[in-house]
Amino acid sequence: MTPFNVLNNVRTPASCYQICNSKENLHSLQGSHLQRNLPSLEGHHYERNDYGSAKWTHRLIIFSILLGSAAFGVVKAFCQKKNDELDEDNSFMVHKTNITIEEMRNLNLDGAKTLEEAKRKAVVLLSRKMQQVGAPGIAVSVSVDGSTVWARGFGFADVENYVPCSPKTVMRIASISKPLTMTLLAKLWEEGKVDLDAPVQKYVPYFPMKTVDGEEVTITTRQLISHKSGIRHYQLKETKKEEKKGESNKCHKIQTELKRKHKEEKPEHSSENKVQEDMGKVEVNKSPIQEIENSTEARKNSETSSEEKTECKIQSTSEIIKKKKMQLRQHLNRIAHKSKKKEKTEFDLEEYHLRERFTHIEDSVKIFMDDELFFKPGTGFLYTTHGWTLVSAVVEGVVNKPFTQAIQGLFHDLDLRFTYLEDPSKIIYNRASYYRRDSCGRLQNAPYVDNSYKWAGGGFLSTVEDLTRFGNAMLYSSQQDCMQNVEG
Repeated sequence: MTPFNVLNNVRTPASCYQICNSKENLHSLQGSHLQRNLPSLEGHHYERNDYGSAKWTHRLIIFSILLGSAAFGVVKAFCQKKNDELDEDNSFMVHKTNITIEEMRNLNLDGAKTLEEAKRKAVVLLSRKMQQVGAPGIAVSVSVDGSTVWARGFGFADVENYVPCSPKTVMRIASISKPLTMTLLAKLWEEGKVDLDAPVQKYVPYFPMKTVDGEEVTITTRQLISHKSGIRHYQLKETKKEEKKGESNKCHKIQTELKRKHKEEKPEHSSENKVQEDMGKVEVNKSPIQEIENSTEARKNSETSSEEKTECKIQSTSEIIKKKKMQLRQHLNRIAHKSKKKEKTEFDLEEYHLRERFTHIEDSVKIFMDDELFFKPGTGFLYTTHGWTLVSAVVEGVVNKPFTQAIQGLFHDLDLRFTYLEDPSKIIYNRASYYRRDSCGRLQNAPYVDNSYKWAGGGFLSTVEDLTRFGNAMLYSSQQDCMQNVEG
């Protein structure tokens, strides 16, 4: 009896009773690996109730055992089937490539003479890299002279459901979305439909004019695509470092001025004492008794002043020690706080994890259009994804239709059949799951995000096969034009 037949027989308590009611089936159960769980079933007497079933207690025990064994059989068969498929596909584990650990250690990774040797070395390198970075899966595709010579997946596209990663796995391509958007813009420029040096307000009239240091400035599409517009990335502009340095220098100057004044006051006090002593020396016509009295008083004063000085020294040294201890504690606290405080990256920023759906590019532009520029356009460089959202708005203004329709037309023209706009609500076959690691390095599901606010700069999905096709189109399209001109 197969596990599936067992499952068919144990769907109802009545069928469970039919299996266990016959002495023959009971003996077969006791002879199986489940005997230890059924030590005394033969001695039990089953009485039928009004519904024609046995007593519930023993029926539930038998039902649970049979269901558990059936589930174990199904899982075992599924895992065996998956392993067989993966053995044939040879697509994700290092030990499926007929490369032993010893061969991996002795393999020379400097160069390869044949394609097969290059593949074996690539398997080793990619497997090491996957383990090094802790990635659950990697997909790779290699093209030579416009033809794909090797494509393969490593690890898992979906860890929870045991789905292996393959060249057909659909993943987020992040900022590789920018070259695809640039290709669409380049086609429009080639057709003479867009002026790259015109102000963006020509195509995006709702984008406001910007000022830097009180001066009105112009942002062009050429500056946007070269990251020279001054538009921010995911983080707002903070206080300039020069201003902070100026404030700290002011404080330092004030402190040094106070110290200098304090030092100048001390010698004035000592000079007054010297003048008084000199005047005392100049005094004449004093009687011997007065001189003796003056000398004794001077001794007493000198003794008391010396005692006061020692007390002051003790107090000053104790205060210094206290201050030093306080400074040391503060320094240690700062070090401890820095070690606990994780260094922030763009992945930790709140704006990176937007969950709202942006149906129009204009809504996406509103996220940053009123924010201050980092510098005068054309005078600096700042990598920005929001700048490419403005590029998509320029495309909309040129073609007079939504950017989503325009870019999907490009996907069709380039025969990118597995490249999509990322839409969490749509069913996209072979879409990978997304993961991240917690503070302890454990793998966990990545939080839900909606990348519709940055489609042009980081919101596309694709496969390595489609990206290889796109790369070949960029590399060899000019050569194709040259060949056509030669033939003509």
